[in-house]
Amino acid sequence: MRKYKKFILGGAIAFVIILGVVLAFLLRQPKFELVRTGKVIPHNEEVFTQGFFFDQDGKLYEVGGIFGESAVYADVSLITGNAKAKKKLDSDVFGEGATILNGKLYVLTAQERVIFTLDPNTLRILQELPNKRDGWGLTTDGKSLIASDGTSKIYFMDADLKDERSITVKRDGKKLNNINELEYIEGYIFANIWKTDEIVVVNPANGEVIQSFDFTDLYPKSERAKKSDVMNGIAYNKKTKKVYLTGKYWPNIYEFELKK
Repeated sequence: MRKYKKFILGGAIAFVIILGVVLAFLLRQPKFELVRTGKVIPHNEEVFTQGFFFDQDGKLYEVGGIFGESAVYADVSLITGNAKAKKKLDSDVFGEGATILNGKLYVLTAQERVIFTLDPNTLRILQELPNKRDGWGLTTDGKSLIASDGTSKIYFMDADLKDERSITVKRDGKKLNNINELEYIEGYIFANIWKTDEIVVVNPANGEVIQSFDFTDLYPKSERAKKSDVMNGIAYNKKTKKVYLTGKYWPNIYEFELKK
């Protein structure tokens, strides 16, 4: 009987220790809040939004897709929604995600397996580089290019597009496919799930989803114009700690305050 009691006691202690470790891990995971500020900015409804991001100086860039419509827009106004500069891409190019790393603007293409580099100030094309995979979302942590290809994978590449590593996005242990638009925010990857109004927060170390946001009510499908498509556009301004969301052919950009 004494041995049995010791066994029960030992099991209980082990359980408490394991529970403590799990709770400590969960408490270390940040919980983000995205709080609507009420600010709504006009968005160019002719842009099939693919890439959407701020540079380190707080200048907003956007890349539109669709063959014959693809273009790069620079210095998009947070008042009027108009861009100060535009670079049209060739008609056989379908523009995708974009970001700036080491002073170069990288623009993915959908299935052309090409990545363009541009001068972010003049939008002059500098290089046309081969890509191993389809291009969907693109962001950076300041050291690596971070890209998605529509699967559950997120790839980390150096500035020369050499693969460094990859992670598989999982929620509750199950692969999460259709990873699309990406934005690196405060040490985590915010990712939109294609064809949904959901954004998940991904741990870049292991691919685990630590949090998700449902933006179904942001621009309800019942209120969308016939041309308006899915959500696709997450831009984070590090200077102001504001996040901006939009979508393909959407009429508005919505401002949120990031809180942790």
